[in-house]
Formats: sequence, C-alpha cells, structure tokens
Amino acid sequence: MLWRAALVPKDGLLWESTKVEAGIQNEWTPADNILSARLDIEPIAFFGLICKAGSYGMFNELGYGCYRISSPASPYGPQALKSIVSTDAHGYWISVAPTLKAKFGRLIVLNTTTVDQLAVDGTGYFLEVRSYLPHRTRDLDVTNDAFVLAECNPWLLAGATYHYAYVKGTSLQSQRLCAMAIVQPTSPALKATFAAANVGTYVQDPLFNRTFFLGCLVGAEFRLGPSSREDARK
Repeated sequence: MLWRAALVPKDGLLWESTKVEAGIQNEWTPADNILSARLDIEPIAFFGLICKAGSYGMFNELGYGCYRISSPASPYGPQALKSIVSTDAHGYWISVAPTLKAKFGRLIVLNTTTVDQLAVDGTGYFLEVRSYLPHRTRDLDVTNDAFVLAECNPWLLAGATYHYAYVKGTSLQSQRLCAMAIVQPTSPALKATFAAANVGTYVQDPLFNRTFFLGCLVGAEFRLGPSSREDARK
C-alpha cells in the first residue's frame, strides 16, 4: 500500500509523470518474504529512484526455505537440493534502484540498476532464491535490467530485455537475454490491468548456462482516493 503525490504539479512532458510515493510493500514467494518500507521518487520524467528497507525471512513451511551450502562452488541444482535440509532464516534486505528512461518516437528505452544489501542469520553461504545465486549470509549484489521496447499499438509493447546479476561475496555472475511483450488493455474496465511475458535464454549462469527462460506477470493497479495531481489542478 502506497501514498502517492505529484512531485511537480504542472503540465509538460518532463513533469506530468513526476511523483513521490511512500508506504509499505510486501513481496512474497513460496520460499521467502520481504516486508519493507518503500520510497519511490520521480523528480523528472527520465529519472526515478526506488529505495526499500525491511525484514527478510525464508521459511520452510511449504518445503523450500533456506538452503545452506558450504561454498559458492557447491552444487545447488534441483537434485542437489534434495539432499539438503532447508531451514527457516531471518534477516534484513535493503535495496536502492535508480532508473533512467528515454523515448524516441515509438521506441522506449529503460535501464534500472539495483544494489541490494541483504543478510540472514548464521554463517557461511546460502541459496538466495530470487536471483537463484549463492550468497554469503551477509552479502551485496548488483543487478542491471535494460529494456528496449516499441509501441506496436495502443495496447501492446514488444522488444528485448537484458538482465545482468553479480554477487560480491561469491563473485558469481548471471546474464539473460530475452524477448518481451507487455499487454495493457484499453477498455475502461481493464485499463488498470496488465500482463507481460519474457522469453529467452541464459547466456551466462553458474547453473542455467545456455538454458531456456520463461517468465510471466499479471497485475493491476488500484487507486484509493483522488489523485493529488488532479487536486493541484483544481
């Protein structure tokens, strides 16, 4: 849940999207959960910054949890994990993510670099499931996501994405190249919904090197109360 306000309440291409958002964000998977305070600032149309900080928990109730390994070179594929007893783990997660954006006609270019400082209790190494890369129990990682998308029509964006990840404590790297499509319906009833698909391959990865990747996302945005920008124009 986020509170949103217009940061620069005036018209113009550089200012119409400016905003400040603050609130609480919960990110859940069957293996872990991040509950954090979030601050999202977009002072001008081509730049945005998201900062998050909060608790990080890995839980074993659904059969996943924290897989602790002896070294970054230890096997951590599906077969190897069958011989490792997963446990609960608790710690923190801090994230800073600046984004640069540009638009040239129908071509949209975005680049987000995310720096994460994370930790769980204990010592040694563990498998961080969101990146699916081994980390130290206290570690820092950097990811970069680049998007080049074209506005094919009012409801479809399509193009290419590149994902890079580096874990400082284990010196592991991962790279992924994909084609992407984003669908956002134009009908009033579904205008706040969207769906995205990402299909490609890992060009470098300790475990998934040269393997197929498919990711899908469906979402919706809801506004509680009137827009602050609308209030500013009254």
